[in-house]
Amino acid sequence: MSRLIDFDAFRAEQSEEPLIVRIGGQEYRLPASPPALVALDVMRRMETSEAKKIRFLPHEVPALAESIFGPEMLAELTGRHRLTSTELTVLLERVMTSYTEDAMPPPNRQTRRRAASPRSRSISSRPGRSSRPTSSASTASTSAPASAP
Repeated sequence: MSRLIDFDAFRAEQSEEPLIVRIGGQEYRLPASPPALVALDVMRRMETSEAKKIRFLPHEVPALAESIFGPEMLAELTGRHRLTSTELTVLLERVMTSYTEDAMPPPNRQTRRRAASPRSRSISSRPGRSSRPTSSASTASTSAPASAP
């Protein structure tokens, strides 16, 4: 008996929303995730980058922009909207940052708990109780006695 991974079914089930870029009041729809070759290249860069921030060298921008936007959209962005080289580089960095943030898995349970807990914890063995016994004699009441009508 052969085993089959029906990846076509997986792709058909995906209902990811596209990434939308707005420039000059016009919206451009990009795929929900980048092409795999681009994503792999960016992941390699992030592994070697100390800042873990996506940066592109000027000579890398044209090929990357074409692989992300496609030749027609890139021609429209640079021609119609007259993007400068700096603007195109920043746009690419923002698009790739958005893609990588979407791809990051949510933190595990322990990380979420650590982030949600206060810095100092009670040393009490039972939650909600003081670690030292107190008596009513040592703690003065702050409420005024009720007066009779």
